[in-house]
Amino acid sequence: MHEMLLSEDNLFGTKADVMEVVPVEITSPGPRRRILLRALAAAAVVLLAAVVTWKVHPWGKVPTLRIVAGPNSKYVVSHGNGKGSGDDLEPGAGVTLSEGTLELEFSNGVQSIIQAPASFILQSAHKMTMEMGIARFEVPERARGFTVVTPRLEVVDLGTAFGVVEQPDEPAQAHVFEGEVKAKTHAEHDMTLLKAGAAVEESRQGLLVNVPLDNSRFFKKLPWDLPFVHLSFEPDQNGSLMLEGCHPSLESSTVMLHPEGGGLTDGIIGKAARFDGEATPVTTNWKGVGGAVPRTICAWIRQDPGLPPRRFQTIVSWGDPTVGLAAKCELLLYQPESATSTVMRLSFDQYLYTGSTELADGRWHHLAAVCRTDPTGLKAPEVELYLDGKR
Repeated sequence: MHEMLLSEDNLFGTKADVMEVVPVEITSPGPRRRILLRALAAAAVVLLAAVVTWKVHPWGKVPTLRIVAGPNSKYVVSHGNGKGSGDDLEPGAGVTLSEGTLELEFSNGVQSIIQAPASFILQSAHKMTMEMGIARFEVPERARGFTVVTPRLEVVDLGTAFGVVEQPDEPAQAHVFEGEVKAKTHAEHDMTLLKAGAAVEESRQGLLVNVPLDNSRFFKKLPWDLPFVHLSFEPDQNGSLMLEGCHPSLESSTVMLHPEGGGLTDGIIGKAARFDGEATPVTTNWKGVGGAVPRTICAWIRQDPGLPPRRFQTIVSWGDPTVGLAAKCELLLYQPESATSTVMRLSFDQYLYTGSTELADGRWHHLAAVCRTDPTGLKAPEVELYLDGKR
């Protein structure tokens, strides 16, 4: 996904510029495997301490950038200039993150959490080019001047904590949480100084415009699993519903039962929401999974047989329905005609993926839709539909 940097005028070069790169795809271990590995490492730490220290930092050298992967993350490291190895990067190396999160530890003390889909190239301890991604950066005073360059923005630290958004389906953004930064667009060289609490995005004219600061898009530390949100429909002691998981937006997300909806009923596990067709049973301010971010949507559902036919019955949906924005995502039940079966369907932008198994049989079924998208938008999404654990 990334390409080697040639110059400031040609940020990401062409594939012909990167000849001797052998990318290796890496999947980080999940939590259980990590616990086992840590236990084994602890048993051998006294015996192997000297050897391990030499292998991690030969001759005492600290890598310019070290990456630490969140559980189950998938990424590719390309050591384009022959230096560095594994997760220790030197200038010229690049990373493509397809799923999950990475923690970036720079030798000058800069720390960052970057979310998939993302790709970046390390220029130095003080500079990186980020072709795509959502990342938060914590910059110590000694690293003042640290710079992030994206295809549309340049953000220069002036002693701060800040976030950068570069996604193909939305405007590039810069958010300042502490201190201040200098932001500039490439298109019109529009530049502004941003202080804590401010955020900007690039307009279609290539100018910087103010937008609300949004902490909910950025991780402050590595999550304990792939980012997810779970709604169990189990009320708390005050009768309110809660969202659970390890998504950065959970701190500011709320969920509520619609007063005119069907309310709650007994589910296969605890409580469930009743869809009576009169009103949306549950609403939330959570914005959903946007753009090219890979996603899995799953739910337990039960549909009684013999009900009046309904062509579309939404289970969960979010986003802008405008075709071409890759922003509308909906998992639903679909019955094209009154005499046909009620089946599962995933609607993603202009793409429709439909199952074939009858679901209106009065039994509980587990539905899951796995969607991996092409960040360039040139290819149709790869979608897998699962019913009760089977494709």
